[in-house]
Amino acid sequence: MDASGKTVTLISATVEIDPVHLKPGEVLVPFEGGHAEIQKIRFAIANGYKVLYVNPNIPLCPTCAFQARQAGLTLRGAMVSGKPAVPLDTLTDADLARMEPRTTGPDFKTHDKKSW
Repeated sequence: MDASGKTVTLISATVEIDPVHLKPGEVLVPFEGGHAEIQKIRFAIANGYKVLYVNPNIPLCPTCAFQARQAGLTLRGAMVSGKPAVPLDTLTDADLARMEPRTTGPDFKTHDKKSW
């Protein structure tokens, strides 16, 4: 949601996106490398957007799943990448940490949760 209360969709990816492909109501998050959902949340905080939820079109990686869960932004039915993908609701934070141990857990801070 933007500062005026209008609902928008923030679009981010792990590759650069050509803005010509955006639909009305979509806002491009500049590619900075790294995790798409974390980029999206940082962009929202820095630019005055209120994030209501995270809903990627592919399963969340364990890092993004952990960060989005900690912020209360995951939707019921969210999936985490794996072979096969796994419902986030069935995983603990410890499970996510084991899936990608260098980038999840209480020592991996990407933001102040209070600002979400």
